[in-house]
Amino acid sequence: MNTEKAVLNYFIQNLGNYTSGEELSNKLNISRTAIWKAVKQLKEQGYEISSKTRKGYCLVDNGVLNTAFINKYLHTDNLDLHVYETIGSTNSEAKNISSQRHSTEPLVIISDQQTAGYGRYGRKFESPKNTGIYMSILLENQHQNDLNPGLLTTAVAIAVSRTIKKLFHKDTEIKWVNDVLLDGKKICGILTEGVANLETQSISQVIIGIGINYITPLEVFPAELRERVGSLKELAEKYHVSRNMFIACCLDEFFAIYRNYTSADFMDEYRKLSVVIGKEVRIKQVNKIITGVVSTIDDLGRIVLTDGQIFSSGEVTKIRY
Repeated sequence: MNTEKAVLNYFIQNLGNYTSGEELSNKLNISRTAIWKAVKQLKEQGYEISSKTRKGYCLVDNGVLNTAFINKYLHTDNLDLHVYETIGSTNSEAKNISSQRHSTEPLVIISDQQTAGYGRYGRKFESPKNTGIYMSILLENQHQNDLNPGLLTTAVAIAVSRTIKKLFHKDTEIKWVNDVLLDGKKICGILTEGVANLETQSISQVIIGIGINYITPLEVFPAELRERVGSLKELAEKYHVSRNMFIACCLDEFFAIYRNYTSADFMDEYRKLSVVIGKEVRIKQVNKIITGVVSTIDDLGRIVLTDGQIFSSGEVTKIRY
């Protein structure tokens, strides 16, 4: 391990505490000059390191994405975390890795920026640098006989909503099936995709993509999107919650649900947060448009209309209140 990384890891393990240069030198068995140079390089990379006379150095989590930071906050074991500065798409990278890896541990891919992020139906997902949370979770399909991608998507929506409630004390809403709303504006999109095994003709792995406008200023979005999208920026700054902390908490919430997600015991919570139940909606399925009043969302994550029609896929494109 090089000096720079050793110093960073020590700071992270002692997050919030000051460490003198002498203590660092003794603990890491490196010179004070080497430590000073490493601190200078870390600052140049964007890490915020406070220094005080007779107290030493203290690393501040200012949101620079880092696996060690995330692991510091994380309570879920056996997650394989990969963090990138920039990437085409976290879901696409998960697909690329899926055919090469032999581990059964969940893989989490996080990027500071996406240059080719996409949502449902291949629509572009705006992914500006340094501000959002762009994350994909690659899972082995352990539910061959009862895999329900829609229910898995609803589980992720609940995990995101619980995280916002826990860290920011703020209630969210969910628009079936994959949008989390704050004050009526979309702040999170979720995309679940399967990786097929041609030999067994089954879904061998599942990829869940999560995109969140975290400290994203709305000015960076195209004008046509600003009326519909929101951001967690004000809340994140008010409660001093970094992206690393939010990611860790969200992963903890998701994997707490995922262990037994097919039981659907979180669906009552999902229904309470739903903005479509009792409303007249327009549902788009490829080139087909269906209009009706939503009766409920069932325990399989499907939308049920009052006329008896049930849909496990599609997109709610309009809600009449």
